[in-house]
Amino acid sequence: MPHIAITTFVFFALIQAQQETLHGPFSSIRGPHITANFPDPGLIHHNGTTYAFATNNRKPGAEHINVQIATSRDNQTWTIQHGLDALPGTALWQTGGAVWAPDIKQLPDGTFLLLYTDSLTNQTQTHCIGAATSHRLTGPYIPLPEPIICPHGGAIDPAGFFDSSTHKRYIIYKIDGNSLGHGGSCSNDVLPIVSTPLMLQEVDSTDGLTLIGEPAKLLDRDALDGPLVEAPAMHRTSEGVYFLFYSANCYTSSLYHTGYATAMNVTGPYTKAARPLFMTGDYEGLSGPGGMDILEDAHIAFHGIMDVHNDPSRKLTDVRGFERGMYSGKVLFRGRTAIVSEEVQDKDHHQEL
Repeated sequence: MPHIAITTFVFFALIQAQQETLHGPFSSIRGPHITANFPDPGLIHHNGTTYAFATNNRKPGAEHINVQIATSRDNQTWTIQHGLDALPGTALWQTGGAVWAPDIKQLPDGTFLLLYTDSLTNQTQTHCIGAATSHRLTGPYIPLPEPIICPHGGAIDPAGFFDSSTHKRYIIYKIDGNSLGHGGSCSNDVLPIVSTPLMLQEVDSTDGLTLIGEPAKLLDRDALDGPLVEAPAMHRTSEGVYFLFYSANCYTSSLYHTGYATAMNVTGPYTKAARPLFMTGDYEGLSGPGGMDILEDAHIAFHGIMDVHNDPSRKLTDVRGFERGMYSGKVLFRGRTAIVSEEVQDKDHHQEL
């Protein structure tokens, strides 16, 4: 408890001390840019354009798209590429009905690697992580015949991470423990609560697929996180601090939010920040923000609930009846603190200009 109190004090002291050089702590958030269903955006910047790859559009029949794509030249104006499916064909192991949380990276030989989640054909309540490759960024991606990560309980929300300080490559993911839960919010707020750890798996630095050694646990849920933590994304700052971003609570609830934890080594130990990076109400109309991804330049994208009444206080119980649109922002790092703020020139420098 003393550690949490100190961290909270430092967080707010930092904001107050930088009032002359910063806008508010959520001032870089923009959106929603996309109000249609576009959850869990995974980002890549290539040849002057930023691409966001998103969870399936949930539409039936010929309108169904497994992996959606939107593009932007300025990270502010986004255009969905209607009718374009990055993963038009699926492997035999997967149902094709639950392609979630795509992540996209370019390998050293120029190949693009798509990581994603889907449910197993022989056990539809279990989700595992698949991979697909393409020589074109927008696909079509050809899936591998078997999932690459599929532990007991399943695994979801893969995020690739290349550590430029060690030249090692990793996949970070969530063990889907709440799929084995005993009921309640996201099936996991009835005792006994099942853990939902975020795991770090080293992979071959050239193919991004071959697993090296055993995975390491980075973080797990606690009482403040509700039933789960999920949707990891990693960023290493110029100061050598590793920021592990994640979503917490149930994605159908306005309690869903984006938090972060920091470490000086990629394997941890990680210390959670006392305050989420952002949560419901931090930006006008923002509800249940999560599924965040981050680029090397600290631009981010994430989803928020597009409620019928856009009411952040409403807890949604029918997951078929709501959509999650896409927002953007930029993270400002100060030591082991992150805020979604815009940095501006100080007053004296501004007057000189």
